[in-house]
Amino acid sequence: MKHLLKTFSVAIATGMVALSFPSVANAFTMSSTPGFYDEALDGYDDLSDNRLDPTDLGSLIPGVNKLRASFFNDGGVGLDYFTFTVDKGQALKAIVLNDWEVDPFEDIAFIAIQKGDTFTFEFPNDNVADGLGALGLLGWSHLRSTQVGTNKILEEMAISNLTPENGGIDEAYFQAEVDEGFYEGLDNQAALEQSLRDLALPRNSQAGATGFDRPLKAGTYSMWLRQGNANPISVELDFETVSVPEPTGVLGTTVAFGLMTLLRKKSKRS
Repeated sequence: MKHLLKTFSVAIATGMVALSFPSVANAFTMSSTPGFYDEALDGYDDLSDNRLDPTDLGSLIPGVNKLRASFFNDGGVGLDYFTFTVDKGQALKAIVLNDWEVDPFEDIAFIAIQKGDTFTFEFPNDNVADGLGALGLLGWSHLRSTQVGTNKILEEMAISNLTPENGGIDEAYFQAEVDEGFYEGLDNQAALEQSLRDLALPRNSQAGATGFDRPLKAGTYSMWLRQGNANPISVELDFETVSVPEPTGVLGTTVAFGLMTLLRKKSKRS
C-alpha cells in the first residue's frame, strides 16, 4: 500500500507540473524570430493600414515580445493595426515603451486595444457628441515619450473607463510628468508641457471604454497605433507575458490532494 501511495503521489505531482507549463507556440508568426517583429527589416511586412484586416502577429511567447513600428497619418494611410493572442495559461503583464523617435521632435500619439481579431472601432463616431467616443474600445492610452521605460500604457488602458472622480487620470498625473522635466531645454518646451497637461480627463478624451483588470487575461486582441499628422513616429514596444494558473490546474490540485488524503486514511486503517 505504501508503494502504491508513493507511486500515485509521484504521478499526481508529475501531472500538476505538466499542467502548470502551457504549450509554447511561435510568437509573431510572420517573423523568423519568435517574440520579435520589426516592420523596417527585410522579410517583415509593414503593419496593416486596414483595421478590418490587422497584421496577425500570432501568439505571444512567455516573457518578452518585442515590436518595432513606425506610423503616421497620410489621409488615413499609414495607421498601424495588428492582432495577437495571449494563450491560455498566460496573461499580458506589461506593455513597455522602450523607444520613441520622431524628427523634428513632437509628442503625443494614440494607442488603443479592442477584443477580437479585427478592429471595428472608428473615430470620429456617432458617440462623440455624447462624450462616449471611446465606446467599443477595451482601453486606450495617449502614447508619448514620457512613458518610456514604464508600464504606463497598460496601466492607463486598464482604467481608461474611469473618470477622474472615480479614480481615472486627472491633471495632477500629467503635471507630475511635467515636473520631472522631460521637455527641459527644448525650443517648444512650454507648448509640449501644456499639451501634456491637456491630456487630462475629461477635457481631451472620450469616455466609453470598457477597461479591464491587470494582468490582461488570455484571449485575442487587436491594437491601433495612430499619429495625428504625417510626421512618422517610430516606437519599440515590449509585450511582457506572465504565467497564470489555469482553472483546470486548480481543480486538478484540489482533486489530487483529496485522493492523497483518502489513500493515507485507507493506509492507516490497513
